Amino acid sequence: MSLLTSLYPTSHGVTASIRSIKQVIQGASPGEYERLNSSRTTLAEVFAGKGFATAAFTGGGGVDPQIGFGRGFSVYDTSMVKLDSRDMRTMYSWIDGQKDRPFFIFWHTYEVHAPYFETTFLADVLPRSKAAEIEGAYQRLPRERESPRAVQILKDFGAFDPVVSDALYTGGVRAVDRWVGEFIGFLKTRGLYERTLIVLTSDHGEQLGERALDAGDWCSFYDCHGHTLFDELVRVPLIVKLPSEQHAGTRMRSVSSALDVMPTILDVVRLSGPTTQMQGVSLRARWEGRAQGSPSFAYSESLAGDTEAKSVRSEHLKYTLRIRADTVSQYGRAFIPLTPDKRELYDLEADPGERRNLLSSSAAQSYARLAAMLDAALRRQTAGRVGHAEGQTLAKETMDRLRSLGYIR
Repeated sequence: MSLLTSLYPTSHGVTASIRSIKQVIQGASPGEYERLNSSRTTLAEVFAGKGFATAAFTGGGGVDPQIGFGRGFSVYDTSMVKLDSRDMRTMYSWIDGQKDRPFFIFWHTYEVHAPYFETTFLADVLPRSKAAEIEGAYQRLPRERESPRAVQILKDFGAFDPVVSDALYTGGVRAVDRWVGEFIGFLKTRGLYERTLIVLTSDHGEQLGERALDAGDWCSFYDCHGHTLFDELVRVPLIVKLPSEQHAGTRMRSVSSALDVMPTILDVVRLSGPTTQMQGVSLRARWEGRAQGSPSFAYSESLAGDTEAKSVRSEHLKYTLRIRADTVSQYGRAFIPLTPDKRELYDLEADPGERRNLLSSSAAQSYARLAAMLDAALRRQTAGRVGHAEGQTLAKETMDRLRSLGYIR
């Protein structure tokens, strides 16, 4: 939601975690959730208002149209959980139907998301016979492929561990690369590639056994995200292919945010957006060399665990604090206590794995001034920017999709 509104979770207000759905689920009954407030504007609504044809081809579930993701789209397909040629043909057919009309597509998939099914690299980490048996068991699962059954297959073969999960996840990455390559090939055959803006990114990474299980965490190596703000979860790709391949090959090391995607897209295609709403900034000045020397920071929120976490980071430093759930319930998500439940400061250049919390070391006093500066920056991000979602009852089919993806067990 932050990606498509350029608003932090606390600001757009759709902050109910998957755990909140689990708490209200009774069997197959629909669940109470949140929907984006009608006062907020999505990227698709901006394009639709400017005469663009708009369509979303997604896997549904966490991006179900009922939650607000459907706003601004004339077509919202939720079949692309795991990609196949039939799904791709549906998207290609829609593009072909636009003729010369400009279009905006939101293409989303769970190809790299649990349940992991791409067995390409299993034989690298398991005996070939066992890898082949697991692959055969996966192929016998129905197309929707329920996550609990996928996990049980690994357990039955004694292969439910971080090494196997990593191999399956890497297979998913390779599969996405293949489908993106096919999509680019399609655009080229239609003469669309040169004049099309393409943005490739992700809403999160995945924890695959990099660290021990902490109190309040529910997993450590399979389907693990949303519960911390370590780099394996929040450092994701952002690749921009400009029309006519301008600035091709340019790499930027400065920190950017998912919130920057919407203003960047609108800037490139010369469309005005809800400037008073967007909390991100266009990255165009950076690749054009007009923002040299300006500091860049990224702010993150993690709302899915027992405690909430917020962080602010520069290229080399990350400051994170955790806030107790009862404190959040009492004072709201924009509140930052003077004494957080836990504070962490990492030097990402010297300690990229975020193993040494500088605020818990003997030299903590040396970093007190820096921590105070970052704490003040974090407080500025939340000040006066509290969004309120609207109520929404999710349909049974939406709940079934969330269950098949492992969100509800």
